[in-house]
Order: sequence, then structure tokens, then C-alpha cells
Amino acid sequence: MNLLAKIKGNELITYPYSFKLLQDDNPQVMLYDFSKLTEANPFASLYYGSHPLTEWFNKTETALEHSLVEVTYSDMPVYDAATQKVVTDLNPTLTNGEWIIQRTVKELSAEEIYYNEITPPLHND
Repeated sequence: MNLLAKIKGNELITYPYSFKLLQDDNPQVMLYDFSKLTEANPFASLYYGSHPLTEWFNKTETALEHSLVEVTYSDMPVYDAATQKVVTDLNPTLTNGEWIIQRTVKELSAEEIYYNEITPPLHND
């Protein structure tokens, strides 16, 4: 599943963006696909799931001023789990023309290190 964000120019407006938000932005638009309904298949799924969100978005007035962009995660950094942790940003940032959710390495506090030392590791046996 692709992660999508609604932007205006280089400004993040909404992340993550969903069919529900598309419907909220465009209450006058019924997100149904009547092309799926045929005499041979009268019970076809008419709801929006039969087309990608980007395709529906591009048919709305919202698309006149906004764009939908794909969001990706940065690579997982190398870190020492005994003394460091990886922190993932909540929102993407525009980096070299791409919307990316950054992951950065942060040093653990003394309390976090102590907790890790006294807490047995979880195993998936």
C-alpha cells in the first residue's frame, strides 16, 4: 500500500491522505465506479476501492490546487541498540524532490540504558 500526502506546492497539507479525507474534501462527489456494473455482473463492487486513490483524486476540484504525492521512508540507519535508538518522524519532509519520512539515530538516556539492561529481551520462539 502506498503512503500518500496531499500537498500544495512544496507545503505538506495532509498526511496520510485517504479515501475518507478525499470524500470529506469533496462532499459533492460520489466515489462510485459505475463502469464496473454490468448486466453480467450486477453486484460488482462499485465503491472507490476498484480504482487507486490518485485516480479519484485527479477527478476532483481539490486537484486543481493540490497534488497527491507518494511518501517513502528513509533507509534504516545503522545503530547500536545497547546505547542508541531509531526515531521515526511523524510527517514526511521534502528532500531532494521526494517526500520522505526520516529516521534518525538518537542516544539513549541513562534511564533507557538501565531499563534495557534489567529487562529480558523478547524472543519469538
